[in-house]
Amino acid sequence: MSFKITYTGGFNPFEWKDLKCPVCGVSEFVSNDHALVFCDRCFADFEVRMTAGDPGCVVDCFVKEIYAPLWECVECGKEVACFDWQNPACPENTHHTMKRVDGIRKLWKRPEGYPESYYLILKLGDYCSGWLGADWAKDHSQRLGFPSQKQWDDFQNEKEVSVWER
Repeated sequence: MSFKITYTGGFNPFEWKDLKCPVCGVSEFVSNDHALVFCDRCFADFEVRMTAGDPGCVVDCFVKEIYAPLWECVECGKEVACFDWQNPACPENTHHTMKRVDGIRKLWKRPEGYPESYYLILKLGDYCSGWLGADWAKDHSQRLGFPSQKQWDDFQNEKEVSVWER
């Protein structure tokens, strides 16, 4: 009996240093026995699938049970889970001061209109779509600045990833 790992699309997209989680923005991923990949910071789930016949792959990110850094209100002690790209606000009084509690994460409540999933199309020798999934996703991805076409082109050149021969 043997076990062989093959990469969908001919490469491992998680080796790309510019591939970042669309939820929290980090590029640290963990694989659980090659059955599941998840973000090491917020625990978003990732899956890789084939494109519709083009060389490359599609990376899916599922926003199910996400954990964000814990913020605590200095005045009243109320807690909220927020990412750096959000404006942490006290649920009791928005004029209160919030401070981040280092090293502790809490279950995150998705903002209204936030997508349940994202997807990223990576076509070899061609283009990187950026994270897609909803109108909200496009603005969010641009705010965080990833991934760009230039970063995708640089990765393909660096890794010498090319359109594979059948």
